[in-house]
Amino acid sequence: MTNVLPILIRDGVPEDIPHCVGLNHTYETARVWQVNLQATPEQWQITLREGRLPYPIQLESPANDRRLRYTLLSDACFLVATLTPEAPPVAYLALQPTIAQPTATIIDCAVDVAYRRQAVATRLLQVAERWATRHSLEQLWAEAQPKNAPAIAFYQQAGYTFCGYHDTYFPNKEIALFFSKTLR
Repeated sequence: MTNVLPILIRDGVPEDIPHCVGLNHTYETARVWQVNLQATPEQWQITLREGRLPYPIQLESPANDRRLRYTLLSDACFLVATLTPEAPPVAYLALQPTIAQPTATIIDCAVDVAYRRQAVATRLLQVAERWATRHSLEQLWAEAQPKNAPAIAFYQQAGYTFCGYHDTYFPNKEIALFFSKTLR
């Protein structure tokens, strides 16, 4: 059973960014997604398979203050979750609309480890989806590293489906898996 924490979700401001970047971005996983591409001139075959690790490992999701600052300068959505109006953020979600299409990508979503499994990310995602609908967006995308099984499971439980990948997307040249959800 997930506990539900009473939180306030509000628009992020520049002063929130150091707190967001400073949240504990680590996660534990015993699963990874493996991408295999076999290409011939006539056909490409992409296989996405979940694999089990011999033991759980602790990893860190990259925090990027430059991307968060960009959301403040553009027509984007930067949400923070706090315990009180004056308290620093315990979680955040950043959503960047696409210029040429009625879509947006969730570029970052993190909940400090002490506040996980209390529906904080779910509520941030629900507010972000309402924001996207009010801004006439028709589809949301989410990105995740193949090692981030908790994020992948979260997006799948929220109704997002796998829709593609990029083999050198992240600054460390890590693969990105993309998930999407139609809002209308």
